[in-house]
Amino acid sequence: MKYECEYTVTIKLENIFMPPGHSSDELNDEITQRGRDNLRKYFNGALFDPDKKIIHEDTNEFAKNLILTLGSNEGIQLGQAIVRNNVYLGKISEVNLFSSKAMVITDLNSRVPVVIPSRGVNAILKGNGLGGAQLLFLPQNAVFENNDQIYTSGSDGIIKEGLYVGKIITDNKKDIKKRKYSVDLGFKEHQLNYVSVLKVKK
Repeated sequence: MKYECEYTVTIKLENIFMPPGHSSDELNDEITQRGRDNLRKYFNGALFDPDKKIIHEDTNEFAKNLILTLGSNEGIQLGQAIVRNNVYLGKISEVNLFSSKAMVITDLNSRVPVVIPSRGVNAILKGNGLGGAQLLFLPQNAVFENNDQIYTSGSDGIIKEGLYVGKIITDNKKDIKKRKYSVDLGFKEHQLNYVSVLKVKK
């Protein structure tokens, strides 16, 4: 399978001379459209519509979902990954005509197959509902060091492999068998204002 990415693009105009008979909004629309057209050419038509802003956070005590301005009218499907700055955030969990819902990996119901390449270890990353996540189903003899990086493994056949998730933090106990590990995710929840959606091309 090949993967395409819908890139988020923001164009801001400041201190620009306006041609007679043109408003700043009209010029902004024109330049924005040119930017989109150029991006479509550069990415061989992979770009659909940039500036996908989160319009609402559907959050309770243990759940973390985002409502996006993307829907089935633009080809969005269940299971597609959402990213920001190449960091995996979660996946599309519900699709409507003009909007969709994405489950963030910190959600209590989130399960993501991951790999720690430096140790050759596969695991499942489970959201804890409290803004973080933990590793499950680790081999009994697994040993990690601080900053060992975590990536999506792609073993579920849905989420693209190799997306950065975060890094491991340890308490550095000398007795390896008693070490405890936590996960430092590659994003902060308060930073989630714009996201991109990875599209799977069959």
